[in-house]
Amino acid sequence: SKTIEIPRRLSIPTASYEGEGAPSQDSQSNYGSEQITLFRQTVTIPATLDMMVSSAFNLEQEIAMDVGEAFGKNEGINFVSGNGTKSPQGFIKDPRIESVNTAAVGAIAWDDMINIASKLKRGQNPWYFLNRRTLGYLQGLKSTIGVPIWAPVAGDKPATIWGFPYNSDMIDLVDAQTGSGAKP
Repeated sequence: SKTIEIPRRLSIPTASYEGEGAPSQDSQSNYGSEQITLFRQTVTIPATLDMMVSSAFNLEQEIAMDVGEAFGKNEGINFVSGNGTKSPQGFIKDPRIESVNTAAVGAIAWDDMINIASKLKRGQNPWYFLNRRTLGYLQGLKSTIGVPIWAPVAGDKPATIWGFPYNSDMIDLVDAQTGSGAKP
């Protein structure tokens, strides 16, 4: 089916204390559902048989590679900031996603990164996702006495931000240097 209903928890039961022999209060979880409709990407490339046969290189393979690249680029952009109209709703635009306003307007500080991780529920294992320009910006931040605060881990352990792993391959995210209202 192109459209599916996904069950999701809306709230958990409310626990309470009771005295010896006192009746307990009733409570229950609240569940709902979310409807997801899948759409497909498509593109039409006009090409004639003469173009295919007379080409000095494998035009069919070139077109297939171009289409694959276009699909990947469009999918990445929509995964991050799609509007949900015949496409995915990007995680940046999902109203259920927690966001953190930085301490300074239009700038991100190193301490802001820990505020992001602290917004997650207990038991979640946060990952930072950012692009390389934002990572470069964070690596350039210095303490109040001018010492760089970035210290990548050496050896066989990956570098982390405040002890949490990160991935800087999210090319479709905006840069930290973008300014006010940006969500890097």
